[in-house]
Amino acid sequence: MNTKDREYMENLNNNLTRMFAKINEMSLTMAQLETNIKRATESINGWPRWDSELESMPRVESEESPETDVFQMKSSPKVRTLKKEQAPKESNKFVDDGSMHRDSVNQTPDIKVSAKGTRQRFKMIDQTCSRCSKTFEVHPQHARDSFTCDNCLRR
Repeated sequence: MNTKDREYMENLNNNLTRMFAKINEMSLTMAQLETNIKRATESINGWPRWDSELESMPRVESEESPETDVFQMKSSPKVRTLKKEQAPKESNKFVDDGSMHRDSVNQTPDIKVSAKGTRQRFKMIDQTCSRCSKTFEVHPQHARDSFTCDNCLRR
Protein backbone atom coordinates (compact mmCIF):
# COMPACT_ATOMS: atom_id res chain seq x y z
CA MET A 1 0.00 0.00 0.00
CA ASN A 2 1.27 3.42 -0.85
CA THR A 3 0.98 6.56 1.29
CA LYS A 4 -2.16 7.93 -0.40
CA ASP A 5 -4.02 4.66 0.06
CA ARG A 6 -3.01 4.51 3.72
CA GLU A 7 -4.23 8.09 4.31
CA TYR A 8 -7.49 7.30 2.54
CA MET A 9 -8.08 4.22 4.69
CA GLU A 10 -7.28 6.13 7.90
CA ASN A 11 -9.73 8.91 6.98
CA LEU A 12 -12.38 6.36 6.12
CA ASN A 13 -11.82 4.58 9.43
CA ASN A 14 -12.02 7.86 11.39
CA ASN A 15 -15.24 8.85 9.61
CA LEU A 16 -16.81 5.46 10.33
CA THR A 17 -15.82 5.72 14.00
CA ARG A 18 -17.45 9.16 14.25
CA MET A 19 -20.61 7.90 12.56
CA PHE A 20 -20.94 4.95 14.95
CA ALA A 21 -20.47 7.28 17.94
CA LYS A 22 -23.28 9.52 16.63
CA ILE A 23 -25.53 6.49 16.10
CA ASN A 24 -24.91 5.39 19.71
CA GLU A 25 -25.77 8.88 20.99
CA MET A 26 -28.97 8.90 18.93
CA SER A 27 -30.00 5.47 20.19
CA LEU A 28 -29.48 6.63 23.80
CA THR A 29 -31.62 9.71 23.24
CA MET A 30 -34.30 7.55 21.57
CA ALA A 31 -34.34 5.26 24.63
CA GLN A 32 -34.72 8.31 26.90
CA LEU A 33 -37.57 9.61 24.76
CA GLU A 34 -39.35 6.25 24.92
CA THR A 35 -39.13 6.18 28.72
CA ASN A 36 -40.40 9.77 28.93
CA ILE A 37 -43.35 8.92 26.66
CA LYS A 38 -44.19 5.86 28.79
CA ARG A 39 -44.12 7.95 31.97
CA ALA A 40 -46.32 10.65 30.39
CA THR A 41 -48.91 8.14 29.17
CA GLU A 42 -48.99 6.48 32.60
CA SER A 43 -49.64 9.82 34.30
CA ILE A 44 -52.26 10.79 31.73
CA ASN A 45 -54.17 7.51 32.15
CA GLY A 46 -55.29 8.67 35.58
CA TRP A 47 -56.92 11.81 34.18
CA PRO A 48 -60.60 11.87 33.18
CA ARG A 49 -61.30 11.80 29.49
CA TRP A 50 -61.98 15.20 28.01
CA ASP A 51 -64.56 13.98 25.52
CA SER A 52 -66.69 12.25 28.15
CA GLU A 53 -68.37 15.57 28.99
CA LEU A 54 -69.18 16.14 25.34
CA GLU A 55 -70.83 12.74 25.04
CA SER A 56 -73.13 13.49 27.98
CA MET A 57 -74.27 16.86 26.54
CA PRO A 58 -77.45 16.83 24.43
CA ARG A 59 -76.88 17.21 20.71
CA VAL A 60 -78.61 20.01 18.90
CA GLU A 61 -79.40 19.26 15.30
CA SER A 62 -78.97 22.30 13.11
CA GLU A 63 -81.06 23.07 10.08
CA GLU A 64 -77.96 23.93 8.09
CA SER A 65 -76.15 21.36 6.05
CA PRO A 66 -72.85 20.01 7.40
CA GLU A 67 -70.99 21.91 4.67
CA THR A 68 -72.12 25.28 6.04
CA ASP A 69 -71.31 24.19 9.57
CA VAL A 70 -67.67 25.08 8.91
CA PHE A 71 -66.65 28.71 9.42
CA GLN A 72 -66.28 30.53 6.12
CA MET A 73 -65.46 34.11 5.29
CA LYS A 74 -67.78 36.02 3.03
CA SER A 75 -66.19 36.95 -0.27
CA SER A 76 -67.08 40.63 -0.13
CA PRO A 77 -66.91 42.30 3.28
CA LYS A 78 -69.23 45.22 3.93
CA VAL A 79 -67.51 48.56 3.70
CA ARG A 80 -68.81 51.28 5.94
CA THR A 81 -69.19 54.62 4.32
CA LEU A 82 -69.62 57.73 6.36
CA LYS A 83 -72.40 59.99 5.29
CA LYS A 84 -71.53 63.64 5.34
CA GLU A 85 -74.07 65.40 7.43
CA GLN A 86 -74.15 69.13 7.32
CA ALA A 87 -74.35 70.97 10.58
CA PRO A 88 -77.48 73.04 10.92
CA LYS A 89 -76.77 76.59 9.87
CA GLU A 90 -77.44 79.15 12.55
CA SER A 91 -77.31 82.87 12.07
CA ASN A 92 -74.46 84.78 13.65
CA LYS A 93 -75.90 86.52 16.71
CA PHE A 94 -72.84 88.71 17.38
CA VAL A 95 -73.37 92.40 16.73
CA ASP A 96 -70.30 94.66 16.65
CA ASP A 97 -71.29 98.05 17.97
CA GLY A 98 -67.70 99.24 18.46
CA SER A 99 -68.00 99.47 22.25
CA MET A 100 -65.67 96.58 23.08
CA HIS A 101 -61.97 97.26 23.83
CA ARG A 102 -62.24 101.02 23.48
CA ASP A 103 -60.91 101.85 26.95
CA SER A 104 -57.49 103.40 27.66
CA VAL A 105 -55.84 100.03 28.52
CA ASN A 106 -56.52 98.47 25.11
CA GLN A 107 -55.67 101.47 22.94
CA THR A 108 -52.98 101.13 20.29
CA PRO A 109 -50.02 103.31 21.32
CA ASP A 110 -48.85 106.06 19.00
CA ILE A 111 -45.33 105.09 17.92
CA LYS A 112 -43.16 106.88 15.40
CA VAL A 113 -42.31 104.39 12.65
CA SER A 114 -38.64 104.27 11.74
CA ALA A 115 -37.60 104.72 8.13
CA LYS A 116 -36.72 101.50 6.29
CA GLY A 117 -33.52 101.02 4.35
CA THR A 118 -31.33 103.41 6.35
CA ARG A 119 -28.29 101.14 6.14
CA GLN A 120 -25.59 102.37 3.79
CA ARG A 121 -24.60 100.26 0.80
CA PHE A 122 -21.17 98.70 1.00
CA LYS A 123 -18.28 99.89 -1.11
CA MET A 124 -15.90 97.52 -2.83
CA ILE A 125 -12.34 97.66 -1.49
CA ASP A 126 -9.19 97.63 -3.64
CA GLN A 127 -6.79 94.82 -2.71
CA THR A 128 -3.40 94.04 -4.21
CA CYS A 129 -2.43 90.41 -4.79
CA SER A 130 0.66 89.44 -2.81
CA ARG A 131 1.89 87.07 -5.58
CA CYS A 132 1.17 88.80 -8.91
CA SER A 133 0.84 92.40 -7.59
CA LYS A 134 -2.38 93.08 -9.55
CA THR A 135 -5.14 95.22 -7.99
CA PHE A 136 -8.68 93.81 -7.60
CA GLU A 137 -11.94 95.15 -6.20
CA VAL A 138 -13.12 92.85 -3.40
CA HIS A 139 -16.16 92.74 -1.14
CA PRO A 140 -15.28 94.17 2.30
CA GLN A 141 -16.02 90.81 3.96
CA HIS A 142 -13.16 89.24 1.98
CA ALA A 143 -10.60 91.95 2.71
CA ARG A 144 -7.42 90.81 4.49
CA ASP A 145 -3.78 91.72 4.95
CA SER A 146 -2.25 89.07 2.73
CA PHE A 147 -4.62 88.91 -0.26
CA THR A 148 -4.15 86.35 -3.03
CA CYS A 149 -6.26 86.54 -6.17
CA ASP A 150 -8.21 83.59 -7.60
CA ASN A 151 -5.82 83.12 -10.53
CA CYS A 152 -2.84 82.74 -8.20
CA LEU A 153 -4.75 80.37 -5.92
CA ARG A 154 -5.35 77.98 -8.82
CA ARG A 155 -1.65 77.71 -9.65
